Amino acid sequence: MLHLLNHPLGNHVVTHLRDRTTRPATFRTLAYQISLLLALEATRNLATREIIVQTPLEPHPGRVLAQPIVVVPIFRAGISMVQPFTDLLPDVSVGYIGLERNEKTAAARSYYCKLPSLDSKKVLILDPMLATGGSSVQAIEAVNAHGAALKDLSLVCIVCAPEGVRAVEALDPEIDIYAAVLDRELNALKYILPGLGDFGAVQKILQAVTDIGAVPEELVDQVAVGAVQLHRVEAQRLCAAGGPGEGGDGVGHFTVAHRLAKGLAWP
Repeated sequence: MLHLLNHPLGNHVVTHLRDRTTRPATFRTLAYQISLLLALEATRNLATREIIVQTPLEPHPGRVLAQPIVVVPIFRAGISMVQPFTDLLPDVSVGYIGLERNEKTAAARSYYCKLPSLDSKKVLILDPMLATGGSSVQAIEAVNAHGAALKDLSLVCIVCAPEGVRAVEALDPEIDIYAAVLDRELNALKYILPGLGDFGAVQKILQAVTDIGAVPEELVDQVAVGAVQLHRVEAQRLCAAGGPGEGGDGVGHFTVAHRLAKGLAWP
């Protein structure tokens, strides 16, 4: 079941995420903001239970979450959505699923899965772009196989396509999908239109590089390789743009890519 974020700030942020002139550092901030809004929306109907707390003056009945929460980002792009959830819910557990899309077939290949105990827990799967739905469906099936009930699963996306929504609903129409926007369609290359490009590439792996501690140790090498590739892509884009300061920024990205490739230093 699809739930769209209906909020003026959400519209504002998504518009700037779509803008090809938005710089990487700004993109990262916008991604955090929209993920925080989605975190609030995706937790709106969580079950609660009553407890009695002692205020400075008297006992008072209050309500707390009834069920532990686990967030499971689909690596790599989903990593960028984790921090708003951990900021909002400090006790949340985090699992990881690594899926790599074949650019020719658009099929997802699993290369990593590390999940905590999921029995009787609410699980939020984080996937910024719900395109064909293949990665999300595969992640849902993996989480379900590890003990999470389908009724306790939700998918949180920034942008989704009708094809991806149908794929998830075909698996189970009762799975909640929370998204900022529902876009028009997929193109021949299975990219969302109008979309905002390849989210992982636009992110420039900034989250993983800057907050490297958030990445499982066994995946750090892969993050480094991804960072090299994405810094090269950004360097080429900026140099081609030729705007004020962009040529220098492009050279800077080439320098970072070279140093990363040689294992000299993180940016």
